[in-house]
Amino acid sequence: SETCSPNIVDSDNFVEVPADDPIENEFNVSNIRGTVAFAKLGGDPDSATNQWFINLQDNSGNLDVQNGGFTVFARVVDLSVVDEIVGFNTIDVSGQFPGGDRRGAIVNAPIVSQNGTTEIVAIQGFGGSGVVHGTAFLDVNQNGVRDASDGGRGGLIVFNDSNNNGSVDLDEVRTTTNTAGEYSLLVPGGDPYQLRILPGQGFASTDGGTNTGTVSFGRSVSGVNFGTEFVGTSFHNGQVAEDVDAVNGVTPLDALIVINELTNRNFSDPQTGDLDDLTDPLSTPVFVDVNDDGMVAPLDALLVINFLNNAPPAAALSSSADGDSFGFVPAGNDRQVVSFEADNSGDDKSDEEQEAESLIDQALANLGNGTF
Repeated sequence: SETCSPNIVDSDNFVEVPADDPIENEFNVSNIRGTVAFAKLGGDPDSATNQWFINLQDNSGNLDVQNGGFTVFARVVDLSVVDEIVGFNTIDVSGQFPGGDRRGAIVNAPIVSQNGTTEIVAIQGFGGSGVVHGTAFLDVNQNGVRDASDGGRGGLIVFNDSNNNGSVDLDEVRTTTNTAGEYSLLVPGGDPYQLRILPGQGFASTDGGTNTGTVSFGRSVSGVNFGTEFVGTSFHNGQVAEDVDAVNGVTPLDALIVINELTNRNFSDPQTGDLDDLTDPLSTPVFVDVNDDGMVAPLDALLVINFLNNAPPAAALSSSADGDSFGFVPAGNDRQVVSFEADNSGDDKSDEEQEAESLIDQALANLGNGTF
């Protein structure tokens, strides 16, 4: 049962928890301490509806083998509150209520006495996660709906854009679609979700790329799909230009990716900086054309750095006087964001380490004088 008020005055405060139809028994997890299992009628394994219990000890020897086994559907992560309630005295208050199924639930009602009054201990609410299921697919006819001929796309990031900034931030829940394009993502139960997909470089969404809704905790919703189409490889991130790798928001690593392109010219012309046209999608995003001018120049790296300088935590490009470190330092000289330390072991440095140090020094010098 549940209460409609935190102050229990009489039986009218108790209402029945809504019950769905009985479910088929699906026992496969042992009833050990801390697990939550469905209650059911004796002699009927498939009779569970709206009643459940928490195993306060290891009951697997009994409940796993009786009445088809009691189906565990959750686990209490922190049992401290449960153990505290168990320590309270109990009282039989069933006589104060009319008959019916609710009577048995309050035969051993926990109570606490203070200031001359006795109160029943009631759980006022629960919280938890819901699950969203869906598929990312190649929308052949660009109609925004998954047709029978539309195949799934694996390796794409689906995330809950809780702050609605269009970018995958470090604290946002994400998952990756499997080889069939399918995904499952936990979202806060009862709260609105806003799922987005990173369609992959060279792809665009055919259905807006965003799905919103709400799912109750302990429940799931299916068919939350994302349609995509191949539009040709673009080196510019149309959502957040400075988010070069399209993950974790804008970080110092985004500037490093641009600097690496300026140094090695994997996609751009070494002389002009113009970006080559690609007809095939890239497996890893490299949105190095920050200002969307069709080329890669030092300005693209400086735009990322400027973004970091003007966003908390503010950051600046820095290298040590001896050239043995390279990183981005936030305001206040707190060198805890990103730092790349070179090996100071002198002659023991490998050729690869020496080459890496040389590239870093060259990138810093070129970034300063614009001679990429």
